[in-house]
Amino acid sequence: MAEQLCLFANIERAEEFVRTVNELKELAEETRSYLRILCAPLYNKALSKVLPSQEERAVYVASREGSSSRDVAKATGVGYKKVQKWWRVWKELGIGKSIPAKGKSEGFKARYSLLELALAVLEGEVGVD
Repeated sequence: MAEQLCLFANIERAEEFVRTVNELKELAEETRSYLRILCAPLYNKALSKVLPSQEERAVYVASREGSSSRDVAKATGVGYKKVQKWWRVWKELGIGKSIPAKGKSEGFKARYSLLELALAVLEGEVGVD
């Protein structure tokens, strides 16, 4: 009987623990939402130093997978020559790297997510003029 009471108490404690964890998850999500709102201007300002246009941001995100310039151009609606031009600039900035590509051309792979890139700019890891 004592074992059964002990087990019952442990179940109640476990249920209370689960409720507390769920409440903390909700609080963390709410806090995250507030942080997004508060940090958005800083995030956008940092990103605009490296990727000033929405087009450039779209191309940079599409370049995370290491696709060809033509594939990225097709996915984003930006001309492939413009994609290649941006890739050259971004390689010089150190926010991506060259990778082997089909044919004679060189590919590109973005180094950061947009959030990571904004943080790298803010922390001075990525030097911009």
